[in-house]
Amino acid sequence: MKRLLAIFGATILLAACGEGSSENWAQEAPRRAYDFSAFEAEVETWMEELPGIEGVGAIIVDREDGVIFERGFGEFSRDRIYLVASSSKMVSAGVLLNLQDRGLLDMNEPIIDLLDWGDHNPEITPAQLVSNSSGLVELDPNFGPYLCQ
Repeated sequence: MKRLLAIFGATILLAACGEGSSENWAQEAPRRAYDFSAFEAEVETWMEELPGIEGVGAIIVDREDGVIFERGFGEFSRDRIYLVASSSKMVSAGVLLNLQDRGLLDMNEPIIDLLDWGDHNPEITPAQLVSNSSGLVELDPNFGPYLCQ
């Protein structure tokens, strides 16, 4: 479970569009005091140094206090709708690690033992899939099986 928390500990979502003002989205005060001024300064400096990045959304979650920091920088605000690249990988990894912590899944067990449709790559494990070390080809738009994506 500690690995799961490390994965979700601090997630920054990026987009390259628009310009605007920063907004603090925090709703409830956490049980403990936190100081994110250094983090905020680093994000703002980072945005200035990278051309094309005009908005960032950041959220940090603590196991006990829940959401302890949530802020939009630049164009990002609570009401903004934006695409978040491959964010489902974090959620998938979190679900799989939770299942392993509960003894319902072995991340190192071959996928064929878990799924009846995993016979094309029977030796690949869930751990390899979530760590991008399975050896499967990348999402090349010219690779036939991925054309539907």
